[in-house]
Amino acid sequence: MALTTRRRALTTLGAALAGSVALPAARALAGEEKHPTRPLWRAHWTLNFTWLGDGPFPDAERAKLRGIIAAAHRRHQKVRFWATPDLAGPAREALWGELLAADLDYFNTDDLAGLEAFLDAHE
Repeated sequence: MALTTRRRALTTLGAALAGSVALPAARALAGEEKHPTRPLWRAHWTLNFTWLGDGPFPDAERAKLRGIIAAAHRRHQKVRFWATPDLAGPAREALWGELLAADLDYFNTDDLAGLEAFLDAHE
């Protein structure tokens, strides 16, 4: 598995996750994080969102995503979601597009070439 920032692949997942914290999205939005100084906020996508890239992104989920990222960024934290759809196709492209628009810091994927092509197309 590879973890990438917008343009830079990290060589090991462990290095990226050192000092990270995983929280339910509701706690992040409420500012109840126990370790606000940790550099990485991370969460399981499907435990927080139902949308997997098919059809329109529900407005309430889009607002939740942007709220999570904004709350983490106010605490000077980077954000990563794992378990996002990773099969090439329109659903993954739509989801990545929403993540990019929401200012996600780290994309979680096994398809680095696909992510690179996506990011190049969206510069």
